[in-house]
Amino acid sequence: MTRINDVPNSEEPLYYYPGCLSLNMYPGIAYSTLKVLEMLGYKVFLGEEICCSLTFKNVGLMPPETVYSINAFIMSKTYLKSRFIVTSCNGCYSNLNDTLKKLEDEGFRRLIDELNMTIPQGIKIIHVAEVIYKQIEEIARIGERNLKGLRVAVHYGCDYTYAHPDLVIDSVEYPRFLDDFIERFGGEPIEYDEKQTCCGQPAIKGVGDITMELAKRKILSINSVDTDILLVMCPACLLAFDRVQYSLISLGEINRVIPVIHVSQLAGLILGLNFKDLGLDLHLVKEFNRFHGLR
Repeated sequence: MTRINDVPNSEEPLYYYPGCLSLNMYPGIAYSTLKVLEMLGYKVFLGEEICCSLTFKNVGLMPPETVYSINAFIMSKTYLKSRFIVTSCNGCYSNLNDTLKKLEDEGFRRLIDELNMTIPQGIKIIHVAEVIYKQIEEIARIGERNLKGLRVAVHYGCDYTYAHPDLVIDSVEYPRFLDDFIERFGGEPIEYDEKQTCCGQPAIKGVGDITMELAKRKILSINSVDTDILLVMCPACLLAFDRVQYSLISLGEINRVIPVIHVSQLAGLILGLNFKDLGLDLHLVKEFNRFHGLR
């Protein structure tokens, strides 16, 4: 876990880039992320929202150079504020890191200079899950709840583990850092057969049927091992699992639903935030009864 040393301590200010889904579909993720970072002592800057445009790149509606230019503009907004951009979305994390590598290209760098964008030297893109993991002992020190009695399945997500394997703070094939987080607070991380497979959400615009099939396969696998909650790092993954369970229960293909929660929301829960602040009532699957008895 050598890259965990790249994740800043609370002395460093952070520039939070929530992404579209964290703001518009699941605003509880954006709020939880801000509150958790502030409770951990970070000074957080929040800029204007500009879509990273990953979906448009993936389906061919925008050329990659246009998308990279948009992301370079997002990075330029951090100038004089922070050299760390933290995001709560795997897709934004991947896209911003793609752009960071693209900036090593001399021709693209000239374009950015011509557009008068100033990007901080040594800028780094980090995921809020990495910050939460780095601050695990501080969360334990100031936290008000634990996870005792909860069986938790973890989904890490492709755009974090596979898009930039050189940046992952853990094993790419078998990451464990969120499982370790669950154990630290008394929960039981659950192994399941489809743990390393995709949620299907990246295919939603390109090959829509695959989204349902992949998410269904994951949910059936998780359902088979008596899980209380599903923990994710990405609002797009949350959306996929939220939607597919809503559909499957309506079709009678499953007889129970598993609540899905983002890592920022779970950290916020441990730190004492209330359910309304966490935005759990805005999820499609709302069966969060197991959380009410946590102490």
